[in-house]
Amino acid sequence: MSAASAKQFVLLMLLAVIALPPAAHGDRRSDKMVADAVEAYQTAMGARRSDVRIEQFSKAHRLFAQVIEDNDIRNADLFTNLGNSALQAQQLGPAILAYRRALTVEPGHAQAAKNLAHARTLLPGWTPSPESDTLIDTFLFWTRMFSIPVQAIVASLFFALASMLFAAAIRWKLTWAGNLAIVPLVIWVTMTVSILVQSSSTGATEMVVVADEAVGYSADSTGSPPRFAEPLPGGVEVKLIEDRNGWSHVRLADGRDAWLRRATLQPVQ
Repeated sequence: MSAASAKQFVLLMLLAVIALPPAAHGDRRSDKMVADAVEAYQTAMGARRSDVRIEQFSKAHRLFAQVIEDNDIRNADLFTNLGNSALQAQQLGPAILAYRRALTVEPGHAQAAKNLAHARTLLPGWTPSPESDTLIDTFLFWTRMFSIPVQAIVASLFFALASMLFAAAIRWKLTWAGNLAIVPLVIWVTMTVSILVQSSSTGATEMVVVADEAVGYSADSTGSPPRFAEPLPGGVEVKLIEDRNGWSHVRLADGRDAWLRRATLQPVQ
C-alpha cells in the first residue's frame, strides 16, 4: 500500500471518532475503545515487522467491532474503518462485509465504495463478484446515493409538486402549469418503480463468506461432492436461498449455487 493510501486510512478513522452518533458519546468505555483502536491502527502503520502490523491491525478491528456491537451503531464511517482494519490485517472476508455494511447505511459513501472495489480485486480470478454499475444504474443515480426511505420521501415531494401544478392548471386554467406538472409526475413514477424494484431485490438476504475459506458442497452434507474445484475464499458475496440445520444454500453472482456451513457466512444487513 502506498503512503498516500495509508494516510487516507488514518484520516478515515479519525473521521469516525468525530462522526460517532450521540448515543455512543458519553460512554467512557466506548470512547476508550475507539481511542485504543485508533492508537493500535497508528502503531501498526508505523511498525516495520509484518507480524506486529497484522497483530495491531487485528486489535484495531476487534475494538472497532466491539464498539459497533456494544452500542448497536449504524455509522458508515465507522464501518469503513472496521473494513480498513480488517483489510490491513489480511482478513478479506470481514473487510468486504464491513464495506458492504457501510454502503447499506450510506449508499453514496465514496470511500467505502472505493475500498470495496479494491478489496474485490484481491479475490481469485475464478470467484465471481457482483456486477459493476450498468448504464441504468448510472441513470438511476439516486439508488446509489440515498437509502430507500429517503428515496420514498423525495418521490412523495415530487408527487406533491405534480399535484399542486395540476390543481393550479385546473383551478386557474393555466396550460403551462399542466404541461410543467408532467415533469415531476414522470420523476415520481420513475422513482416509485425504482423503489419497488429495489425492495423486491433486497428481499433476498445478501451474505459474505467471512471464514478464510468455505467448501461449497452439492448438498447439505460433508459427504456430498464439492461444488467447486477449490474452496470459496473469504470475501465472496452470495445470496441466501435457504437455511437448513446449520447449512446455507447460496447463489453466487454468476448464478452457480452451493451449500456452505452457516458459520462461514455473515449477512450484510
